[in-house]
Amino acid sequence: MILQKQVSQNATNRDQVRPTATKMTFKEFYRKLSPYLKGTYKSAPDFVDGIFIKSASTNDDGKGITATIEKCSKREKQRIVQDERAFARFSRKYAPSFDVELCTDVLDEVIPDPSLEKLAGDFESDVPGINFSNCSEKLAYLLKGILEDAAERSPGSKAQKENILRQRLNDESHGECPLCHKEITMIQGKQNSLTPLLIDQSGEMAFENCLASCPDCYRSFEGKDEREKLQRIKDALANEEGEEDSINESLEKAVGLLGKLRGDEPVMLEYQGVKVEQKIPPKKNTYFYKKVLENVTRYFPALRSAFQAEEGKDGWSFQGLAEFMRRNYLAIASKETDQEKIFDGLVQIVMEKAGCQRTPAEIIVSYFVQDCEVFHEISQ
Repeated sequence: MILQKQVSQNATNRDQVRPTATKMTFKEFYRKLSPYLKGTYKSAPDFVDGIFIKSASTNDDGKGITATIEKCSKREKQRIVQDERAFARFSRKYAPSFDVELCTDVLDEVIPDPSLEKLAGDFESDVPGINFSNCSEKLAYLLKGILEDAAERSPGSKAQKENILRQRLNDESHGECPLCHKEITMIQGKQNSLTPLLIDQSGEMAFENCLASCPDCYRSFEGKDEREKLQRIKDALANEEGEEDSINESLEKAVGLLGKLRGDEPVMLEYQGVKVEQKIPPKKNTYFYKKVLENVTRYFPALRSAFQAEEGKDGWSFQGLAEFMRRNYLAIASKETDQEKIFDGLVQIVMEKAGCQRTPAEIIVSYFVQDCEVFHEISQ
């Protein structure tokens, strides 16, 4: 889905850390965080100035909200922190301009490094997976969730609330339809514009009861009772962060198993990768076809046996890994038609998540070409 980027000491991949659902109020968030902040940020008015002004996006809306905050009196800023209704009114205007990346940078600046481990421990029950290295980023996403929850509850126009809902769903699905994996956009009126889809048709139009969808999937599901299926997809999106670690471990294990198959002399296995030519036209892309076929012919049977032998050990699940490869294939294929470029995109994902070189990554992806997760068969 999303390629993992290199990380710094105090920040993990910003695409990898997911928005956190929370029932925490902003007052509680501020109370827990303020003891760890440097200097004047411990004051509620200065916190509003320092955190929210610096975390507003640089678009026109962000500039407008910054000017509004600057005009607020200290008393009004104090109320934003202490009064839930005042914070809700503020959130309705501010939430669309809040920038997680900017907020992460601000928190990195104002939270001393020695405090990060203890701070992460204080928020552990509210933010699953928070630790020293991702603390600022996780807290920025937590604050984003608090703002959006408050904005959704506050009085306001239907258009304002729908815009906030659509933005939350877009963040949750990372800009793609979770039903068909096509890219979707926040721009209204576009052919692939994000449309909120109710999970429970009798329920309210709220974040917990909606999925992002493209217009085609919306038409396919609208009015149908597909609650169980849609809820499973919603739950999978919520659990995706935990799955990220599991997939990384699974790919590392797959590469490790592959390494054990290597000896001083190559083991040539008698296996005909018939399905490869049904997926990659040999005459149209000869060298690419030969590379994948060689990987499949040489490694597929032994690697499959190794996978089967490891099933269930230490939580190893081949099915989970296969589904991951399939999702990533569909995501890349929705934007790219060239088979070699799709293959390369998957290889890059395996390299980055397993921390391996290109050759084993190509063998792993070739395995899933043969195992039918990658590439559709060529229609005759």
